[in-house]
Amino acid sequence: MDIITVDNLKIKKCPHCGSLFIDKWIDPISEEEIADFHIRKIMEIEDVDYSISGDPFNRKVEYKGIFYVNNERREMSGQFFIRMSFSSCPTCTLRRGNYYEAILQLRGGSQNDLENALSFSVKMVNDAKSRDIFITRSDKRREGYDLLISDKQYTRNMGKRLVEEFGGTYTETSHLVGRKEGQDVYRITVSVRIPLFHEGDLLKFRGDLFMVGKIRGSDVILHNLLNDQIIRKKIADIDDFQFFERRENIREATFLYREGNTVYVLDPYDNKEKAISDRGNRKKFYVVRIDDDLILVPFDLIS
Repeated sequence: MDIITVDNLKIKKCPHCGSLFIDKWIDPISEEEIADFHIRKIMEIEDVDYSISGDPFNRKVEYKGIFYVNNERREMSGQFFIRMSFSSCPTCTLRRGNYYEAILQLRGGSQNDLENALSFSVKMVNDAKSRDIFITRSDKRREGYDLLISDKQYTRNMGKRLVEEFGGTYTETSHLVGRKEGQDVYRITVSVRIPLFHEGDLLKFRGDLFMVGKIRGSDVILHNLLNDQIIRKKIADIDDFQFFERRENIREATFLYREGNTVYVLDPYDNKEKAISDRGNRKKFYVVRIDDDLILVPFDLIS
């Protein structure tokens, strides 16, 4: 059996997150994985057995296994020590120093919308591939949430993803915070404003009654319930509207009979017979009451 000498291994361990410095900072791994990593870095070896003993800062690793020299199979054994010391990793140093490059502001919408957007944002950060992307602090404001984030570009991507997911508007500003190595250092603020309305809601806007259609990013489709016209608007341009009904309050009316373009239905709000205009040949009738009027809502906007 050959005796193989392997250099001792010096490792730094972050006392805050447990990450390890072995040539570079990596996520925590077991002692066996450290030993395997160290030996396989030196030689190609198979069927390695380990025995680890000693105190936490000075671990003795005894090993044996099979390796090949000029295609000849040979048994080997040896030992080395893992010398452990503590040192904060760069990421924890930044975290503990309250480092951030960007503020993500979540605004608008309902409280439920804001909480969903907050959960979505936190998950995006947790799913980031880089350990250098983290949330330094999360602050609840009267108007929403502020997240202090370590990376500018990732925050920009988060803001755009939020608009895709929840609809709304994206704005970005920057401000000078100092100089480093002769260069100006800027932080950015990314603000995402979620609309107060959702698909299927009814709004009065500029004198007409609309049902909210598809919301895609910063755009929204509005279906005019009075003249059947469909328009596309920027969400930011719908700044003066009167809210009428949520989608879930729209009800199905029972069909009674038809006379030409007039349909008679049983009003689901008071169970009285009502007449509504319908130029189509609908099988189902969804309605909403606005003041004393019963307004027909197109089925394709409900389904």
